[in-house]
Amino acid sequence: MSSRGRRIKRLAVLDLSHNKITSLPTFRAAGNITRVELNYNALTTLDWLTAQHFPVLESLSVAHNHIADLAPAQSLTGLKELNVRNNRVASVQSLTPLSGLEMLDAGSNRIENIQGLGQLQSLRRLFLDRNKIADPRGLQSLDELEELDLLLLYRSGVDRRGRCTPGRRAAPGSARGPGGNSHPHGRVPRAQRFPEV
Repeated sequence: MSSRGRRIKRLAVLDLSHNKITSLPTFRAAGNITRVELNYNALTTLDWLTAQHFPVLESLSVAHNHIADLAPAQSLTGLKELNVRNNRVASVQSLTPLSGLEMLDAGSNRIENIQGLGQLQSLRRLFLDRNKIADPRGLQSLDELEELDLLLLYRSGVDRRGRCTPGRRAAPGSARGPGGNSHPHGRVPRAQRFPEV
């Protein structure tokens, strides 16, 4: 095997951000990759995830694309971080099999219902800002996430009392989001997060 072939075989991080990629081709190095970044591309689907096996992938970032369906990500059973910010996602319910997920950034999408997220017991950071959450039942389930340290709901249609208020801005605060970006948020103590609505 050539030295180039050996280097590719050991590839652990794949970053193809800021291109015009519409799909990721199948390649032999997938078995060793722990992080994939495909931000700012032209992806409309994650179907390419089912075409090859990523056995050790822990972090996937596909922010700023045109993705609507997250179901293909179910195959990434070892995933710890998922960034789908600024896409066309309407539902996150298909992510419930990802029991080891610790960070989910689904901000700036089209999400109206977050039912199922309460099953992700490993979640520590959850970003749902700039969505259109209209169903309070999913919010109640988030209080079951004992490991959750950071929750962003700014401009998500939810106020600080956990009430769905479409079209109304939540009171601003500040927190650090993925990549060190500053985000206003609606975080409150666990006991007060989601009162009955």
